Amino acid sequence: MGILLLLLLTFNGCSSEEFRKHDSLETAEADQAQVDRASEKENNQVPTGNQEVVSEKWLAHYINGQQVGYDHETQIEQSSGKEKQLLTTQTSKLQLLRDGQPFSIEAKVEELLDANGQLVSFVTSTKMSGVDLVYQGKWLEKEETLQLQILRSGQVTKTTNIADRGEDGLLGVDRSCRDQPLKPGEQRVLRVFDPVLLHWVFVYLDAQSWETTKLLKGEKRLLRVKMRHSSNLLEPGNKDGGVFRAEFWIDKEGEILKTVDATMGMTSYLVDSLEEANDTTKPPSFDLLQATLIRLNARLDRPFQTQSMVYAIELKDGKPADFFAIGGNQTLEPSADNPQKAKLTVRAVSLPINSKERESISAGEEGEPSPADSQPNDWLQSKDPKIRELAEAAKKLISPESELTEDAQLAVALEKQVYRWMTTRNYSQGFASAVEAANSRTGDCTEHAVLLAALARASGFPARVAAGLVYTEHKNRPVMAYHMWTEIWLDGRWIPFDATIGQGEIGAAHIKLAESDLAGNSPMAAFLPIVKLMQRLKIEFSENEVLYKK
Repeated sequence: MGILLLLLLTFNGCSSEEFRKHDSLETAEADQAQVDRASEKENNQVPTGNQEVVSEKWLAHYINGQQVGYDHETQIEQSSGKEKQLLTTQTSKLQLLRDGQPFSIEAKVEELLDANGQLVSFVTSTKMSGVDLVYQGKWLEKEETLQLQILRSGQVTKTTNIADRGEDGLLGVDRSCRDQPLKPGEQRVLRVFDPVLLHWVFVYLDAQSWETTKLLKGEKRLLRVKMRHSSNLLEPGNKDGGVFRAEFWIDKEGEILKTVDATMGMTSYLVDSLEEANDTTKPPSFDLLQATLIRLNARLDRPFQTQSMVYAIELKDGKPADFFAIGGNQTLEPSADNPQKAKLTVRAVSLPINSKERESISAGEEGEPSPADSQPNDWLQSKDPKIRELAEAAKKLISPESELTEDAQLAVALEKQVYRWMTTRNYSQGFASAVEAANSRTGDCTEHAVLLAALARASGFPARVAAGLVYTEHKNRPVMAYHMWTEIWLDGRWIPFDATIGQGEIGAAHIKLAESDLAGNSPMAAFLPIVKLMQRLKIEFSENEVLYKK
């Protein structure tokens, strides 16, 4: 279920009313046709040769009682020479709304194990707005390494190796429960390969007790199991809180009949057929954007002209200091009475930076740039001719009357270039690379952020993306929405820029959770802080503690 949640986040970018005016249904409709064709092809597949279907199952996904998609899983036993192998294929499909617009997501995981249950190879693929993103891995026996390749639209963009075969493959949770059903009070630690983050992670299972459980059809007495999926390679027993937390219920044979994730509240039920799993008689009704907005208690007149703001933060569980970026223009004061509450102060960073601001905001708190902040990668192709062309053209946008330093003037011009270049604001874009955004001129906040970061690196500035929250208004109500913007290293510190606004500074209405150089195998890791906070965060502010720029 983790891959579905992170894919949902890539579609949950900007939410301003201005963006909504430019949205188009064409991409979503094209994606839906793609999904339908893939579904038809998949349902007509028949194993050939030395293959035997061992099992097949369907899962129906619901959010708030509304059906949003399904999973189809098949297990095929096949022969490779004298050795038998087990091929598991899991296809996930979701049909949702985003601010009233329909869009679809399709993800597929294929895992091949040898007779001893060891990983032989895997392929994970996603379809997002016409771009096929494929991760594939193969265990190289002679080299004793797991070779990973990333393909975008059929082209290999990166190859890397991991000297670790792991123990439980990609789909080890279901397999472990079936092979050795859990008992009440039992705890189990698995190490599985995360097809989104592209590394091995620990999964902790904690069996509770047998209880009467409501299913789609009637009730059954099932064993409840708590699951926590870590965000990185930690030693077993390290209580990091986990990225994905869920509960599932199993029968005496260890079959998982129901799962509820703690992030989006998605509930999945084991069903008997495609007809039950995919109810095509009803149009999509769950709106992802509206479900993830955080309502505020007051409205800001000029959010991007704020000089400083003080936010009251409250989490359902956890400490705010573990989730919010501290340093630079953000400071956090934990509550003495309640560890789940804190006061977050955000100050605007303006150009040029005067000496007083240099004293009050230490550049060292955020850390100096690393080599990865200046180098091209699969998502920020700063040496691509198109990127260099746009970066060079931005120099024409420099204002001769500006009092900023030359570097600051160029950075502002780069932001303005992206703001003008991106002509179509499209919610269904997903997470495109800088070159894809430059060529399509389409996207939301993620495309604006990566394109500006790439232009900045092409111009000689270290740059990275920041993920967090931004003030906006939705249906005339003040809210905080999940967002991504860019940070550029200028004057010895990180300066935030938001190319969706294009005004050269962002004010105090942006709350930063984390930053990323996007140099890793998967850009989805940039969304992990957001995943951890979803459905857990309450934010308020006092209008008396809002200071506007003069």
